[in-house]
Amino acid sequence: MNSPHDRLGKFTAPSQGAAGTHRPEELNLAASLLCQAGLIKREQYADCEIMSRQTGLNILKMLVMSGYIKENLNTLALEAAALVMKEGITEVAAARCLHMAVERNQTILDALSELAGTSQENQPILPPKPRSMTQLSALLTESGAVDGQAMNNYLATQRETGLPLGRIITHAGVIDPEVVMAALTAQVYERDGYLTKVDILEVLVLCYRRGIDFETALKQTGRTLPVQIAQIRTGEILVKAGLAQKSSIISALELALLKGSQIGVELINMGQIDENTLSRTLLLQDLVRQERLAIVHAPSVLKRSILNREELSQSLAELAALVLDAGDIETLEALLRALGLCSQSNLEAIRSILGERTSFTEYLAALVHRQHLDDALALCTARVLYLLRMEAIMLEEATDILKYCKDFGVDADSALNRRRS
Repeated sequence: MNSPHDRLGKFTAPSQGAAGTHRPEELNLAASLLCQAGLIKREQYADCEIMSRQTGLNILKMLVMSGYIKENLNTLALEAAALVMKEGITEVAAARCLHMAVERNQTILDALSELAGTSQENQPILPPKPRSMTQLSALLTESGAVDGQAMNNYLATQRETGLPLGRIITHAGVIDPEVVMAALTAQVYERDGYLTKVDILEVLVLCYRRGIDFETALKQTGRTLPVQIAQIRTGEILVKAGLAQKSSIISALELALLKGSQIGVELINMGQIDENTLSRTLLLQDLVRQERLAIVHAPSVLKRSILNREELSQSLAELAALVLDAGDIETLEALLRALGLCSQSNLEAIRSILGERTSFTEYLAALVHRQHLDDALALCTARVLYLLRMEAIMLEEATDILKYCKDFGVDADSALNRRRS
């Protein structure tokens, strides 16, 4: 899948290709299925998602141009996406069909026909009917979050107005919206077969009594979930970024449960966010999963990128520059010396001018002022140092990444993705 043009040994350069024209949601789903089928890496998807926004070209075209897939894989990926969007097949099943079609040189429909009725690891290939869910009212009362009489009143209001129960409870202002959101989250996981009612009630009790979110309570009970279904993190990031209200997230969750869709799709349908905001949120969520971004920093990056109308890569780098401190200056100097960007004498001169208590941002600004770094490379350097602090990369890898940024004018994350592809 790598491009034949290897410019730095460990990096691959883009090659040219073509892609068809489809709706953005079809293209994004097709690319996601390529990831789930193991035909491209998550880092490759993230790299091309960024380049797609920068160039205006669709993501499948960027995957071809980057040398990650062949041109004829586009059609198969889009056919697999159609199984999900038009036939109601789960993404897991569609990804399996896609993988088999490529492996056995079949059409998607042939792969689907062959897989129908068979099983893999005791899991049905084609999706069963949606699982039943414990009612929201039962989860909230049995966990102790809402007493029985209050719930009866809420249910009476629901019958009179037809409004979703979660919205009614939230608007009443008695129960913390976080608890309602946790119960709705639990319904998603029960519906998809990841948690039983017994599991859920234990987690919800912790949420209610300790005032913590569902993900935190889940970890405290020693339970884990597949990263593919961590869609609630999307709502958390949007709320903390000030781009959505908890009440809107709750409404979107209820609609997603009712329709079997995703929370992000419902937020778009409700007019709460646009596709660009959702795309950025999902990419940040993936960076958190890869431990390339701390969850506490994700909302700030998202808010900065949306309000300033700047690329996500720039917001990531600007956040890094603000987070880093004087303790990171020594590592910064080591990188600069390794790349021959600044001599030891020049570094000592800068230190003597700024003094011992200089901040990281002041030191970086001095390097730019003295033209050892330009603005773009300074931001790349800050992002690379952030990745080092997160232990997402090692020092030797950091040097290679920064060199690639300097030589080819790309951001740090794009350089890292290409290095690992």
